[in-house]
Amino acid sequence: MGGEEFHCKGIIVEQMNWLEVFHYEKWSETVLPKFMENQTFRPSKLEMPQGETTPPKHLTEADLISLMDKNGIGTDATIHEHIKHVQEREYVVKIGVSLVPTKLGYCLVDVYEKIKIELYKPTLRAAMEADMKCIAEGTRSRD
Repeated sequence: MGGEEFHCKGIIVEQMNWLEVFHYEKWSETVLPKFMENQTFRPSKLEMPQGETTPPKHLTEADLISLMDKNGIGTDATIHEHIKHVQEREYVVKIGVSLVPTKLGYCLVDVYEKIKIELYKPTLRAAMEADMKCIAEGTRSRD
């Protein structure tokens, strides 16, 4: 519309299945009509609500532990050591319960992004830990 491209996001319920008998769950707020690819339509109204974006909250130690566990990083015995190391290296500081990135932490990630080395992403550490586990199990060699 007017040279602008718009996107929509939601769900299309193909079959109600368990929703037919479990009436406590409603998806009406996010249900989309069935669109065909490249279909055009005329919107019934256009709105530009006022608002401000807010940055995401800083992670707590519990949040970080959950994310590390989800990404396969560390074990029960090592997770707290990893968190201790990022604090000792001053990549983050603990303020209250939040782990707040320091200028050094931000700069480190920024440099890695600029030189296109993904050392700051969890996938690298997760892959390394998976490899170490395979070595310990004897399914992979150290080489």
